[in-house]
Amino acid sequence: MLEFYEKVEAIKRLYAKMSAPVEAKYGLTHLEFRILMFLANHPGRDTATEIVEKEQVCKSYVSVSVRALQERGFLRGSSEKNDRRTVHLTLCETAAPIVSEGHEAQREFANILLKDFTEADKEAFRHCMKLLDRNLKAAI
Repeated sequence: MLEFYEKVEAIKRLYAKMSAPVEAKYGLTHLEFRILMFLANHPGRDTATEIVEKEQVCKSYVSVSVRALQERGFLRGSSEKNDRRTVHLTLCETAAPIVSEGHEAQREFANILLKDFTEADKEAFRHCMKLLDRNLKAAI
């Protein structure tokens, strides 16, 4: 299992390396970048609570980052009519170039990880990821 943990950490480092140029270009922290990409990649999952759950990041860190992104005009929040505590986050047009460059970084990241994988390998990998996801959700 140590080898698995090491691979997870290496994957995190590679993702951080691939996203770093976009973060630097736009003056974003890694978490701010992750929040923007989360919202772009998960339509309908648009609350800070969902970001905390999916990204496994401390609620206070997400709150600070969301506030910073709102102040810079990349995000806007709107409260639900029935529950003012629930705020739905929407990407602003000013975030479009970041998301576009972020998607390109994510494609390059996936290409590096899946280099030399056959279609059968990719399908087996997707299957294993679904199993891991199910196990993680059950444990958490």
